[in-house]
Amino acid sequence: MLIFAREVGNNLRNIDYLLACPETGEAVAIDPWEPLGLLAEAESRGWSIRAIVNTHAHWDHTRGNHSLVEATKATVYCHPDAVSQ
Repeated sequence: MLIFAREVGNNLRNIDYLLACPETGEAVAIDPWEPLGLLAEAESRGWSIRAIVNTHAHWDHTRGNHSLVEATKATVYCHPDAVSQ
């Protein structure tokens, strides 16, 4: 498994994560705060974001869902209350 993690620099100290399969390049975004940054990072590494996982339903963990889904058609895995803000 390949892992990318980056603190996004907000006051909440959120961290964007990508986990990718080294064989297929398929990636999962976890709690996306900065979707454009994640898309650029995945592209630079040859990864394709296929899924999004939200660890919980707070807005700062779901705010990038909508943009990532629009850009990648990724499936979102989360509690039903975890909606994008």
